[in-house]
This record gives sequence, structure tokens and C-alpha cells, in this order.
Amino acid sequence: EQGLVALFTALPAYGLARTILSLSLPWLGHSASERLSVEPLKGLVRDHPWVGRPLAVAMLALVGAPGTLGFIGRARILWAAQVNGSLGLVIVALLASGLLSYYYLPLIWALFQKGAKGPASPTPPWSLRLALALAALGLVILGLYPQPLIGLALRVVEMGVMTF
Repeated sequence: EQGLVALFTALPAYGLARTILSLSLPWLGHSASERLSVEPLKGLVRDHPWVGRPLAVAMLALVGAPGTLGFIGRARILWAAQVNGSLGLVIVALLASGLLSYYYLPLIWALFQKGAKGPASPTPPWSLRLALALAALGLVILGLYPQPLIGLALRVVEMGVMTF
């Protein structure tokens, strides 16, 4: 039961973070299959905060940083695995978090660095800025106050909607 609740807590974190990445990458000129590099991200928080800040929040959530729903989801999954005696799974998940940190932390750092002076990139449309802001707010608000989501997940599991 706790494993399903943990899953229902972690999936929205992953979904919101991936939504931010998938909406931002085309605006940056990247495809989803293309590996993201540091250069296009440099200074994005300062130059385009409506894109840069949500990107930073999404990457932090994917890493599992405290204060984001990604942290709550990962902590609940690790707790459920530990309670069920799956210490190997806990170790593998912690190693995977370390690998994700190795990839995402330089990208997050680049978002806050000073960008190269070049032609100013166009301002993103208001609809993109709104969608990114709402998704990032969801990651942070549910990361700081996860009780409504956890309560909903508990009710779904208790109703037997997801029985195996």
C-alpha cells in the first residue's frame, strides 16, 4: 500500500518536471532527443526568468532536491522500499540520484551564470511563461506542503482503485 502511495506521489513530480523540460527545450532550439548542453542555458535565469527559473526548479526536482515534490516522491519511495526490506533498491536509487546530480547540477549552475553577450533571444510567449510558472509552482508548493497529494493518493489506494 505504501509503495503505491509513494508512486502516486513521485509520478506527478516527474510529470511536472518533464512538462517544463519539454515546453522549454523547443524554445531553446533543442529537440527532446538531443542532449542538452551548458551553452544555451547560460544566463537564462537573468535574461529570461520565466523560462530559466522553472527550468532550474524542474532540474532540482528531477535530482530530488529538498523543497521540491521530487524530494518528497523520492523520499517516500525510498522509505517504502526500506520498510519492505528492499535495501538493494534503496542503494540503487541513491546511486541513480547521484548520477542524475552529476548530469543536472552543471546545467543548473549554467542557468545562473552570466550569459554571453550576443543577439537578444526573443521573449517567450505569455502562454509558455504561464505554463512553466504553474508547473514550477506545483513542484514547489507540493514539495513544501505535500499533504493534499499524499492524502489523495491514500484515498485512491484505500478505495482499491489500483489493486493488483
